Amino acid sequence: MGLPSFLYFVKGKARQILFHDRVLVRINEGGLFIPVLGPEMLNHFYPKDTLVYQIRNVLTGEITEEYRTPYDNNLFISIRAQLGRVEPGNYSLIICDMDTAEIRVNE
Repeated sequence: MGLPSFLYFVKGKARQILFHDRVLVRINEGGLFIPVLGPEMLNHFYPKDTLVYQIRNVLTGEITEEYRTPYDNNLFISIRAQLGRVEPGNYSLIICDMDTAEIRVNE
């Protein structure tokens, strides 16, 4: 399986970022998914321990799960950004570590 990558162009030259470390995050507890950050977090960098979402018990309102960014320099490439019901194992987001990313310039 290949590394996840992101392709963009600067002054007519294609640049590709290869992500060597990434986390595909899945929900552990079912309940109400409450995103703290929305779609604006895509393609932006966030520091370690930034709160991304919470899962709440729908009957008690108790926080049963919350997720914080794991790396020092996080980049979100895919997210679940809508309030809604989730079940264990549901997909939530993909976060990449930009400190281990490799940028390639295609001439």
